[in-house]
Amino acid sequence: MSEKLTVIRGDTLTLNFTVTDQSDVAVDLTGKTLFFTVKKKGTRGSDSDDSQALLAGSQDTFDDPPSGEATIAFTATQTNSLVPGLYIYDVQIVDGSGNVVSSFTGTFEVLADVTRRTAD
Repeated sequence: MSEKLTVIRGDTLTLNFTVTDQSDVAVDLTGKTLFFTVKKKGTRGSDSDDSQALLAGSQDTFDDPPSGEATIAFTATQTNSLVPGLYIYDVQIVDGSGNVVSSFTGTFEVLADVTRRTAD
């Protein structure tokens, strides 16, 4: 599945995913780990350890694993360092045997924020 995600720099970001198979049936996430990675365009596959990731997170515990629902969250501090622009992202699922499936890919847009101060 390909989808565009948008965040305003410096905002808290919570991404909710429902992982499904080709028949649109929820994938049971029991024993699996979800990885979310954002990189600059043109860096796809250029590093083996995601050292070029601008934003990265993972999740291996889920509230209701059979539902396929997963959440990845980033703090305002984590998104504050992002430079406004267009990037690429993917979500990969790794099972206990090491099998990897890319479930989502797409464009990740960072918008400039207007207000930079968050305290008086």
